[in-house]
Amino acid sequence: MILTNPRYTGRQVRNKQRTGEVLLDVDDVAMGHTGVMRWNARDKWVISKEITHEPLIDDATFEQAQAILQRRGRGTGGQHVRQRTRNPYVFRGLIYCAACDRRTQGQYNHGDAYYRCRFPQAYALANQVPHPSNVYLREDALTGPLDTWLASAFTPHRIEQTITAMADAQPVGAIHFAERAIWARARELARDRGVSAEQLLDVRDLYDDWAEAVRARLISAHRTTGASTDPLPGRRDTALLRRLLQGGSAATLAAAEAGLPVTDGLWVLVARPGETAAGIERAAREHPPALCATMDDLMVGVLSRAPSARLKGTGAVAGLAGPAEPEKLAPVQRLATAALTAAESTGRTGLIHIADVAWLAALTERADLATVLLDRYAPAWATLGPTAESVAHAVLAWLESDRDVDLAGARLFVHPNTIRNRVRRFAAVTGIDPAGTFGAMTAWWLCRTWLHDAT
Repeated sequence: MILTNPRYTGRQVRNKQRTGEVLLDVDDVAMGHTGVMRWNARDKWVISKEITHEPLIDDATFEQAQAILQRRGRGTGGQHVRQRTRNPYVFRGLIYCAACDRRTQGQYNHGDAYYRCRFPQAYALANQVPHPSNVYLREDALTGPLDTWLASAFTPHRIEQTITAMADAQPVGAIHFAERAIWARARELARDRGVSAEQLLDVRDLYDDWAEAVRARLISAHRTTGASTDPLPGRRDTALLRRLLQGGSAATLAAAEAGLPVTDGLWVLVARPGETAAGIERAAREHPPALCATMDDLMVGVLSRAPSARLKGTGAVAGLAGPAEPEKLAPVQRLATAALTAAESTGRTGLIHIADVAWLAALTERADLATVLLDRYAPAWATLGPTAESVAHAVLAWLESDRDVDLAGARLFVHPNTIRNRVRRFAAVTGIDPAGTFGAMTAWWLCRTWLHDAT
């Protein structure tokens, strides 16, 4: 936009924007992040002092334009002022059409708020949806019953029951969302009935204190109930661990019952059952609080802190992921298991964090892509004939020895020139250059898949 770009004053401008990261899915951290561009504040911009090109506007006019835009809340890089909508909607973004599952649109008719879903007849026929041309819902048809329900659900003698039901039935994120919706409605009612903002804040403080006290009593009750109903530590740990890895509010309560912190990050450790896994479990329990149990043919541990040096030195192989909040541990366990699988596939030992083998885990988890790779290079395998396995072993050893032919030769008990010749043979037959970055990744994956399929 010309009115907000200082370049049109004849100066160069840098650092107007920065790249930030946001989660692709807040309920599944394993999906990772994506980059988003954000405006920096104007005082962070770097503007050249000298004129570098012919200006289209003088400095005084440009500053006057910025002042006008800032007053309107449309300036770039400054404080954006959120304009109140002319017609507010209590259930904005929350009402969906039952016929087509689309979010409805707000519309005012004769001073009353409605939620409308318009579905053109051509779209309805094309998608085979029996949908009226217009669906209307009047807002006050919802606010009346909702106000009645809120008044009954949050009366003093029922508020504890309501909060407990919210905690048991909904994930923590959904509870927070519901509370925001409730208090948004409370603000609307307070404004309509002349309740001051200070009084509403006092009520909110009382509610927060009450809710925190109820949650604390609920957690205490869960601890007492769990300790009394399952006296066997092994069974109790397994039950707690399963609840913990389910996610949501159940995970938060399970963490509290196990004595794990519910606000700080937790680590998930995964290993194969056996003597080495028993050593890992003993080392983990030496630094409580920690929760360990065998479930689904894996030894799984949830730790309140990063593993110690002694745990790393047990000589076993284990996958590690985290830290994360209790309600996010389900995807973290999957990441720890992926780290274990990736470590085992390359013969690694020790404690392997998923971040150290992220690309390797991505490859080993995609059997469908491995099949595509095998199909693509099946002719090359046939061309190599009886030497195919020895060539694949040589390429793997060479890549995993940082392309050092001496180390690779010692690993396979062959002469370094044998490694060189087999790597050249591989490149000639497949057309893959294992000396390049991406060629090396393809070569490593292909040779590993070849050898795995051959056995």
